Amino acid sequence: MWQASRRVAAGIALAACLWSGTGSADDAPRTAALAIPAETLLRIDASRLADIVRVPAVEALSDFASASALFAPLYENPEAFTAREALLFLERRLELDRDELWERLAGGRWSFAVLPGAPPLGLIAIDALDPDLPGRILQLMDELASRSAAGTFETSVYRDFDCRRYGKLALAIQGPRILLSGDRQILKEAVDRLQDADATANAPAAADEFEVHARVDLARLRLSPEVQAGLKWPPDDLGAIAILGGWLDLFRQYDRIDVSLSQPDSRLLLDVRFTSPAGTKVQPGLEGFWAPEGSEAPPLLMPTGVLYASSWHRDYQALWEARETLIGAERAERVTKADADAGAQMQVVGAEFTPSDLLSQLGPEFRTVILHSTPPYADVVPPNRLPAGVAVVSLRDESRVRTWMSPVFRILNLILNGDQGIISTAERHGDAELTILSLPTKPEALRRGSLDRFNFRTTYTISRGRFVIGTTPAAVKAVLDVLDAEAALPAGGLAASDSESPLRVTDRQSFSPAELARALNGVAEALGRSLVLVAGLTVDEAERETERLQTLFGSLGRIETSAGFGPDGFQYRVQWFEP
Repeated sequence: MWQASRRVAAGIALAACLWSGTGSADDAPRTAALAIPAETLLRIDASRLADIVRVPAVEALSDFASASALFAPLYENPEAFTAREALLFLERRLELDRDELWERLAGGRWSFAVLPGAPPLGLIAIDALDPDLPGRILQLMDELASRSAAGTFETSVYRDFDCRRYGKLALAIQGPRILLSGDRQILKEAVDRLQDADATANAPAAADEFEVHARVDLARLRLSPEVQAGLKWPPDDLGAIAILGGWLDLFRQYDRIDVSLSQPDSRLLLDVRFTSPAGTKVQPGLEGFWAPEGSEAPPLLMPTGVLYASSWHRDYQALWEARETLIGAERAERVTKADADAGAQMQVVGAEFTPSDLLSQLGPEFRTVILHSTPPYADVVPPNRLPAGVAVVSLRDESRVRTWMSPVFRILNLILNGDQGIISTAERHGDAELTILSLPTKPEALRRGSLDRFNFRTTYTISRGRFVIGTTPAAVKAVLDVLDAEAALPAGGLAASDSESPLRVTDRQSFSPAELARALNGVAEALGRSLVLVAGLTVDEAERETERLQTLFGSLGRIETSAGFGPDGFQYRVQWFEP
């Protein structure tokens, strides 16, 4: 079966052909990319775009989408049916299969731009690999258009380019060069720009392998009133600033975003860079609170059987201390009073501190991990086995936090025991004292609610300068062992930074779809039930869908991300490794 990603790709190629026409080839080595103006809001240049469908991860996604019952409604709608019929017509008349058709159209260079305007307008410029194919397809598309209900389209010639107008789409081609826009004037200017350009002016270098480069002009985008209004959020919400402020601040600080997508070896590599001329910043921003100089995110916790791990560095104490600067004096005064009131209310559970006092002690290093687990109760096996999760937060003063939290934990444990019968026990693991909260397992308790709750046996400890909390004792112990191994390394023996880049890393993540495929074995019952009740599949279809999901995830390898500040700005990198 023709794979779904290639269906999409061929559909894009077909749309491009609607914009093409016949004409004599120009012997000058001008590329269609020269039609893109210098000033754009967004520009994307792609080489060997056809190769994307050969990337193993893309092939796996394509196979899943082609076979999955979840995607069936997408292929059954009238527009998708019409597109498939058109592709079949082209295949028969051109005597080419879809792989070859896509290769000849997308094996060269594609450029796409969004131009300033109200509203912004798009322009696409394509260099087809086969110089004769666009004209041949155009003749067939004219034939199809003449048979359609509308049955009309406009034809013209402008500066040796054959032009067409199909509804709202305007196109012009000359040999392998294809230009497309939804606006005739934009298309006319693109033809002029291409024909008048020097053959080597501003043409991106062609690549022999798959590459995509993009640039977003943030400085120009910020001139829009709508964008300006969006970047003012959150105006006076300190919590929202703590969570999203640093990320949104990138769009305020820097003048452009440069994006590259390539396949340098057995991985897909996506780099997103926020930069400004000469590395300057538009404004200081929140970088100092996000990740001060000389600091970075800690290494990922990677015990055996990890599905997902993350780490980040945030100086929330500095953020709190700068609240007046960030949200204004009036709002800061209200937040300070609310903090004091909350502290007074927390005294009911034994707290002798305010939320801001506790916040000042948390961090600046934060880590989470999700990993495979075994049932945490010896006498109860839940029908669905969920992965375990652990969070690790560094503490500025472990002794102070322990003193503060001990009476709070004691009272909360008593409340849980009285209301829900949860039993609190202590257990040692090395020099750490674990507190384990266990659900009651008496017969009358088992008859109440879903047994899936027995995936959780919450465990926490304050140890090693950190607060560690997880859903099972085994997961917490595994993480403590990793922390002990880190501490045993000699100074400088734990390299946290990405060796390929001088970044001051603020965030790291690792996700293993292959491990997720294993985890699906434990939740097959719940997943199958959801597919039947929510997606409307039969029981047999749900079982096959679960198997397809496991096959898909098992073939997707591993994804790693890192983000941080470098000499020329901020970089976000995604690496997708093959299995």
